[in-house]
Amino acid sequence: MTSKSELVDELGRIAKGHVVETGDVDETLAAIDEVRGRVQSIAGERP
Repeated sequence: MTSKSELVDELGRIAKGHVVETGDVDETLAAIDEVRGRVQSIAGERP
């Protein structure tokens, strides 16, 4: 199973790449919030 720190590191790499590709920090933050909600939903938590 992937550790929490490994997930955080991977999300950081993805977010950095998204900002570089799009040049839009706000769009990247919105995408992160969307993913966070999906993960919490899958985990059975309420976002």
